[in-house]
Amino acid sequence: MKKNKELKRLRRSELLELMLQLQKEVEELKEENDRLNKKLANKKILIAESGNLAEVALKISNILEETQRVADIYLEGIRFRDEESTRINEELITERKKSEQKTRIQNFNAGWRTNRSK
Repeated sequence: MKKNKELKRLRRSELLELMLQLQKEVEELKEENDRLNKKLANKKILIAESGNLAEVALKISNILEETQRVADIYLEGIRFRDEESTRINEELITERKKSEQKTRIQNFNAGWRTNRSK
């Protein structure tokens, strides 16, 4: 009540000045309110995104695990082909050595027969 009496005693210019100060304060409070609301909205977005990021991280983890599984299968196939190729090469080398030995024996026998018949 006392303030009302004090306000009534103020001159018009003082009242206008007081109104301008109050209006400025209201604008500052509105700006601060807007800033805080934006900050709150950003926090809410971050919270929502963190949930989405966790889901994405899990999906990426699953993709990487599947990729590793496929890579392991691929490498196992390469190892098998390498082992098979090595085995076949060893067999071919063994057969070639046997064939060369057989040819040397035949050549030796042919030379021996030729020398004997002379």
